[in-house]
Amino acid sequence: MNFLTKLGLSRSRFTSLMMVFVLTLGSFLFMNFPRREDPEIIIRSALVFAQNPGLTAEKMEHLVAEPLERKAVQIEGVDEIYTLVQNGSVQLTVTLLDEVTTEDIEERWQDLRNKLAEVPLPEGTMGPSFNTDYGDVSIATYALTADGFSLKEMHEVAKDFQRELYTVDGISKVDLYGVQQERVELVIDSKKLGSIGIDVNSVMQQIRNQNVLLPSGSIIADGYDFRILISGDFQNLKDIHDMLIKIDGSENFMRLSDIMTVKRTYVDPPSRPVYYNGQPAIILSVEMVSGENIAELAKRLEAKFDNYIANLPIGYEIGIATYQPPLVVKAVEGAVSNVIQTFAVVLGIVVFFVGLRAGLIIAAIVPLSISIAIIGMRLLGIQLESVSIAGIIISLGMLVDNGVVVVEDISKSIKKGKDKIEAAEETGKRYAIPLLVSSLTIIFAFTPMMLMDGAAGDFAFSLGGVITVILVGSWLSSMYFLP
Repeated sequence: MNFLTKLGLSRSRFTSLMMVFVLTLGSFLFMNFPRREDPEIIIRSALVFAQNPGLTAEKMEHLVAEPLERKAVQIEGVDEIYTLVQNGSVQLTVTLLDEVTTEDIEERWQDLRNKLAEVPLPEGTMGPSFNTDYGDVSIATYALTADGFSLKEMHEVAKDFQRELYTVDGISKVDLYGVQQERVELVIDSKKLGSIGIDVNSVMQQIRNQNVLLPSGSIIADGYDFRILISGDFQNLKDIHDMLIKIDGSENFMRLSDIMTVKRTYVDPPSRPVYYNGQPAIILSVEMVSGENIAELAKRLEAKFDNYIANLPIGYEIGIATYQPPLVVKAVEGAVSNVIQTFAVVLGIVVFFVGLRAGLIIAAIVPLSISIAIIGMRLLGIQLESVSIAGIIISLGMLVDNGVVVVEDISKSIKKGKDKIEAAEETGKRYAIPLLVSSLTIIFAFTPMMLMDGAAGDFAFSLGGVITVILVGSWLSSMYFLP
């Protein structure tokens, strides 16, 4: 009270200002609140790949899989390693313990990369390569199709669209799917080779030697070491066409295209081809930055999409395969509708039983508690998604209980002739602890959800967190705002 006196404010005026501040801050935060469809879950697994087409499954196991496993198990926090071995390939799934925190996961994956890079693998082994973010969820997928254009030409347009999408604020990653790896195919004419007297193995060895880029020396000048490289690697298909092949037992040369058909093709069979409406397609999968408001991001994304479509070359089409923002907006609107309906029902019932004035005071618990909850959710890093919205709906039936108890007791005291302020202070002192214990009893029932580790904890945390902040908000509103 001395503090309020110095400010020249009465208790009732200070309380009114605090209510306005809480409601305003809650409304402002809600308008800009991060929204997504489901809780953000951290996948504590990484995929490790290694390939050596010349080795059988048994040799891949002994020469590649086992050395990688022995190194991977040395990483702190590793729970289990699952290995899939096939002819010419190995895939390790390394899973961390649930106790490994979100902040430490990337450090563990970096340790894994460093450790596996030390493993001596057989000559010709490709990898190990890593995928540590395969659990990320896209908010939109676009399908690029083109009638009469090759996959290479489609890939160029897809990369251009990818660059445009990266300019949208709030986009973290844009992946391409359906892109096929190109290769240069040499079709051998054995009769022609035999008539000329050229051995196939000799031709292949000359091609390998031509496409190797090695330093041929260095120049040291003024303390700087400059490496000299011999240019000889292939830059395009014409370089392969024009390559000179030495005829065995002779000093003569021939162009490669004179003895072989050189053409550009794709790896056969195709690797994970993608089709959209029955046509070959390239998919662009868009992921958003953590903590972003998906509704606001959707506006920027749609503007960029519309602008790009307007300038798309003739023959190309981009369709929307999946689009998450409307689902999230619909879920949030449904939650807001539930809040409004609950507010109306509570207001009607309370007014019917305790009168208009008392009912309006009790009903004020709803917006105040939710505003406090919005502030608390922001501090705890909880976003508006399916689970947190469920927590809000679950809490709606419980958050007015404290207000009913407080307002009823104040009304009884006033009817007995006590002063309003005195009645409010006595009620606050009498019920502060009992109502706090009552709220904590419900909060503790949901506390295990906030303390769980791993993916289950990531998913359930928002439910326990929302119920906790709403009930705390209900208690604060009843004790400090309603009296």
